[in-house]
Amino acid sequence: WVWVRAFPANEYGRAIDVLLTLKALEPIDLSGRKEKGYSGFGVRYGPRTTTIITTPQGTEAKDSDLKPLPWADETGNFGGAAALSGAAVFQHAGNPRFPAGWCLRHYGFIGVSWPGVEVIHLEPGQSLTLRFRVWVHDGDAQAGKVQEAYTLFAKPPSLSLSD
Repeated sequence: WVWVRAFPANEYGRAIDVLLTLKALEPIDLSGRKEKGYSGFGVRYGPRTTTIITTPQGTEAKDSDLKPLPWADETGNFGGAAALSGAAVFQHAGNPRFPAGWCLRHYGFIGVSWPGVEVIHLEPGQSLTLRFRVWVHDGDAQAGKVQEAYTLFAKPPSLSLSD
């Protein structure tokens, strides 16, 4: 099952939540491609003149595979625009194997390599749920408040009512 919820945009960007629930109808083994873990939830970006990949560790100069991170962002000048914009993918701490590794590509792809190279076995009737958020923003990762948006995703505000 796939559940998508798009929130209204604010001055920095727009959050889009994606919840995926997988339920085994028969015994199944899930895994990514053996050497690099290709699999999982990702975003492929359109043509651009600049590519900047940012993670909590800073700007990523090279492509990488299976680096465990809570989030990654790709920013560029899309469609001939002079201004930068981008989108980040956040993985939820409640996901199995958090933080999963990533496939980061400067040609225009970032993706959570889940489940990676390790097999996850599901028996019939067994299910698992994965949560992600896409944060679409203006500017680069700093101007688009990517780290702040991830913090709100990871630790949302809570409300309690008392008598």
